[in-house]
Amino acid sequence: MQDLLNEEEFIKEKPYNPWKSFRLFYAIAAAEVLLFYGIRMVLRDTFGITNSLALAIAFNLLPLCTALFMFYHRKENFLLKTKTILLGLLGLVSVYALMVSVGGIIAMREYLGYISIWDHILIQLTGFAGTILFHHIICSVVILIIAARRKKKFKLKTA
Repeated sequence: MQDLLNEEEFIKEKPYNPWKSFRLFYAIAAAEVLLFYGIRMVLRDTFGITNSLALAIAFNLLPLCTALFMFYHRKENFLLKTKTILLGLLGLVSVYALMVSVGGIIAMREYLGYISIWDHILIQLTGFAGTILFHHIICSVVILIIAARRKKKFKLKTA
């Protein structure tokens, strides 16, 4: 009779939803880009520095760090299907590219207000394509790292 009243048998485990944590990282990616543009404006206006190598290196390394941390912060994310990993990284790349393009449009309007709208669109599409390409390279590196770590981890478990 006691076995029939066991509560553990009736409790249903919810399946893990990685998209809740992915949304957090999408917001972090947007905040990184906004912070980059904010710091760049402060450096330009306060100190007259228009190009900072350290800032450029940090801006180019942040997507890699964000993408890696996105999958290594929880064990469940590390063990996701490859399709889910690809879709998560595609969302991250899209957020970065969209935010960089919006920042580029604002910056271009400030500096190059005299160009035609078609030149403006062409320049933005070129920048958007470059950003997408750069972040796809970063995501490929992340996928290779995850695949190598998975292979190593599963090899250790089976041995």
